[in-house]
Amino acid sequence: MKNSTKLASVALLSLLCTVALGQSKKFVLFEHFTQASCGPCASQNPIFEANIAANNEGKFHHIAYHTSWPGTDPMYSANPTENDARTQYYNVTGVPRMHMLGSQWSGGPAGVTQSMLDNAAAVGSPIKITVTDVPNGNDRDVTVTIKTTGTVPAGNLVVRTAVVEREIVYGTPPGSNGETIFPNVFRKMLPSTAGDTYTPAPLGQSVVFNYTYTPDPGWDPSEIASIAFVQDEGSEEVLNSGATFDPNWSITTQSGTFSQGSNGNTSNFGSSIENDGATQQDFQITLSSANAPVGWSSDFTVGGNTYATTATVTVNGVSTEAITVNVTPDATAAIADYTLTIENLTNPNDPDASVTFTVMSGVTDLIVSNDAGWGDGGSYDWEQEYIDGLNAAGNTTFAATNTATFRSAAGGGQLGGVINIYYNMAWTFPSLTNDLVTDLQTFMDNGGNLFIAGQDIGWDTWDVGNGGNGTAATQSFYSNYMHATFDSDGNTANSQYTAVAADAVFGNVASSGINDVYGGGNLYPDEITPANGGVAIFNYNGNAAKVGGVRANNGTYKLVYLGIGIEHLNTSAVGDQILKLSHDWFYGTVSTEEFDAAMQALGQNYPNPSSNQTIIPFNNLEENVTLQVVDYTGKVVAEQGVAAGTQRVELNTTQLVSGMYIYQIVSEGAVVTSKTMQVIR
Repeated sequence: MKNSTKLASVALLSLLCTVALGQSKKFVLFEHFTQASCGPCASQNPIFEANIAANNEGKFHHIAYHTSWPGTDPMYSANPTENDARTQYYNVTGVPRMHMLGSQWSGGPAGVTQSMLDNAAAVGSPIKITVTDVPNGNDRDVTVTIKTTGTVPAGNLVVRTAVVEREIVYGTPPGSNGETIFPNVFRKMLPSTAGDTYTPAPLGQSVVFNYTYTPDPGWDPSEIASIAFVQDEGSEEVLNSGATFDPNWSITTQSGTFSQGSNGNTSNFGSSIENDGATQQDFQITLSSANAPVGWSSDFTVGGNTYATTATVTVNGVSTEAITVNVTPDATAAIADYTLTIENLTNPNDPDASVTFTVMSGVTDLIVSNDAGWGDGGSYDWEQEYIDGLNAAGNTTFAATNTATFRSAAGGGQLGGVINIYYNMAWTFPSLTNDLVTDLQTFMDNGGNLFIAGQDIGWDTWDVGNGGNGTAATQSFYSNYMHATFDSDGNTANSQYTAVAADAVFGNVASSGINDVYGGGNLYPDEITPANGGVAIFNYNGNAAKVGGVRANNGTYKLVYLGIGIEHLNTSAVGDQILKLSHDWFYGTVSTEEFDAAMQALGQNYPNPSSNQTIIPFNNLEENVTLQVVDYTGKVVAEQGVAAGTQRVELNTTQLVSGMYIYQIVSEGAVVTSKTMQVIR
């Protein structure tokens, strides 16, 4: 085996065409862990093949690693060392398991959705990878060319090249699960599973890796292909991939794919068709939009001519053709997507390629839906519940989008007109990610308000030992920006969602039943405690000790966080009312100054946990109140009066059994504020 690295000069290429700089097409890489004797693999793998693989030719790459368990599998036995290495790299402990773009998402293959793939691909990549794999006697020579087309993020980057057999068909099942057809089976890694160190070339130039390997006699030569990918060893993120079976042309973007537009002003997006082949090719270009307001206008310019919807162009070999997409909004507030689709007329069997550009104009309230995989692998869409709520609020300047588009806007600093975000987290894993919380934190620090709702956000963030995806960054955001601590993973016993009657914003919201909308008992309403200035606004079953929602106002931003999704409420009017009240509070039409000041009168006890005695601090207590201690059944187990101006109360806890308790201020018969404490023996 040989390998070498060199910089490819672009001097000659520069004489032939303008070097395209920007974001290259991103192929979404799926690394799939499976096994011929795995029963669940036999049920989930065909779902991925039917829903994703069959409908997305030219958009993704797929590598299937076979594991040593649970039974017999000759595809594992053919290369146990390297199959084991990739399994251990991702700490895969059960199959089937799919990793999308390394660390971007992982779960069962049936959990991959079309929107996940589309949103991941839409981001683009700062590198373009082309791969050739040609016979050389008894060997095969592989060349991997990685061109820098944008700003490559810093990191410990490596390039790995997997040799795969694109389809293996057995006459009889090789394992015990009944499967006989296996796509993209991993055969070997070049130069090894450790990969080669990749240092990006200067913008517009390339790094080339050369390898030679000897195929196994048992492989079908007509099915052999190579897939190369660049991965950050720190984050495990895959930046892009390329394969020997990719078309010899692609779309490159020269600018971002998101623009904050405005009434009457045109947003321009630069892109190009890049022909890597030696001869000219003809292409048809089509611009379309499924959600643009009727008053918005759009067209594109290519070859010095402007077209409304369709054009045909010829691109010479080893050259590019620039395209500019132009979008002009009117006064209608909206987010609109414009898709540029390229069809190869010279080689009609090549899959079409496309890129989507997004313009947001006049939007003040933004609904964002999480793109991550659903907890049960199903496919759901709860966006309408949020639309209904903002319609109930009478808002006419809102729009809805996905996380990928939101992050593109946030990363480009183009959220200046957005005042409020309503984040439809629902039941997705991972829920919070480092990149997402960075963008949300920046938005809130700049005065933006956040509504966020979904079951298992707390569990996923904090129960890392049992499969949660929390990090130091997401846990910090949960505590300091979502103003909560996670207590426990709820269950179907939490069947009613009840407002805290004393709350100045939500106190009059009617109780609603909680639906198991995901089925199979998959109901996990997070039980939480307000933190860092947060106050309880909802609980489960009327039990003050089981808090299910908090809000906070730190003077810079306002926050509403629900431990369930809006979709769980079996009374849609209640969901509409919660969103309307949140909207109104964000805009200041609901005043809570006096109430919130009273809430801050109660501090967190210390020590916590306590065994014999704990101190409860008070701040600016302006009236006489009653301090109550309530156990988790709702029973008042201790009570005493507290005079105005009191700064601390020493509470004897020797008579309390071990467990969690609520301590609360009661004024004029109503609970004003509460916090949790723990007693241990």
